[in-house]
Amino acid sequence: MVDATPFLPGLSAVRMLMIAPGYEDGNDADTLRSDPMFKLALDRLPSGEQLCSQSTISRLENLPDLRAVLRLGRALVEQYCGSFQSVPKRRHQPRRRPRQASL
Repeated sequence: MVDATPFLPGLSAVRMLMIAPGYEDGNDADTLRSDPMFKLALDRLPSGEQLCSQSTISRLENLPDLRAVLRLGRALVEQYCGSFQSVPKRRHQPRRRPRQASL
C-alpha cells in the first residue's frame, strides 16, 4: 500500500484552486487536469503530467476522520472475535523474569 501523506498538500492545493474560480465540487477535475493555467498556478509546466483526477479528488474529500477510523477498528475487532464459535484456548507462555539492574 502506498503512503499518500506526501501527496495530500498537492491534492489540497488542486482542490482549493478549483474552488476559487467557482468549481464547487470535484466533478470538473477530469476536465481541468490538463488545463495549462491550472498547472502554471501549481508551479507545473503546461506540457507536464496531468493533475489529479475526479476520483482522486473524491477520495480526498471523503477521507475518514479519527472517529470513523476508531469505529472501523472496533468493528473489525468485533467481527474477528465473532468469527470464533467458542473462545480460543490460550497457549501457555512462561512468564519472563524481570532483569535485575546491573551496575
